[in-house]
Amino acid sequence: MRLTTVIIFEDNLSHIFYDDENAIVFDPAEPSYMITALKKCLTKEVYHKSEIDALPNIEKPRKLLISFTTHGHYDHSAGNFQIKSVAENVLIGENAYNKKILEKPFHTETFKEGVFTHDLLKNIKINIEIFYTPCHTLDSYCFLVLTGGKKYLVTGDTFFYLGVGKFFNGTPKMMVDNVSKICDNIDDDTIFLYGHDYRKTNIAFVESKFEKIPEKLKNKMFLTLSEEKMYNPFFNLCKVDVDGDDEVKMGALRHFKDQFRC
Repeated sequence: MRLTTVIIFEDNLSHIFYDDENAIVFDPAEPSYMITALKKCLTKEVYHKSEIDALPNIEKPRKLLISFTTHGHYDHSAGNFQIKSVAENVLIGENAYNKKILEKPFHTETFKEGVFTHDLLKNIKINIEIFYTPCHTLDSYCFLVLTGGKKYLVTGDTFFYLGVGKFFNGTPKMMVDNVSKICDNIDDDTIFLYGHDYRKTNIAFVESKFEKIPEKLKNKMFLTLSEEKMYNPFFNLCKVDVDGDDEVKMGALRHFKDQFRC
């Protein structure tokens, strides 16, 4: 399957994996654009939502097999009710704390951590493994997607370009564990697909506190795990000049980032 990312709201990123007949989506919080994309000829890796309507139509719209929700925040789950009108299945995590999206008709089924199998995916070339990564919220998940000879990690708001999500409901220890879980279970060439485009702020923070980021990385919307491990300070707590263990350093780094203004 191929991948296209659609920029929605101000800086949210929705991801669609598709072939000529079928598609799956992640976080279609402005669902009308993803519904329209199902019938469009997609030739770029990234579109702004304003570009979708003008794209040429394909002969037959793709069937939306599954819509996944990375976590319950409105800007990721708001499209679930409308997307259900076209999706075979709308899935949220079994740890979902957002009581509104737990109520039908906002979703069809729940998923849990582990290798994801479903009858709807048996005839398409894609494999998905789900990781429970609580911290930003207590219902946050990441999705390892293997398709088209490439590896992707759909991160929601757990990980960002050279950063991580705010700890709204979790603890520094949770994020330390999340980083370890991902580093221990996915390959270095896995491409991170973030839930927001926060490149500008995160590059400014890293360069002000740690090191210069190579220009070739600044021109990329998505980094690999290897690149995150090299330049993302949340993956390099040894660089944080604070006394204490990784949990203390993670908490201090999150505080520094929360106070940063570029």
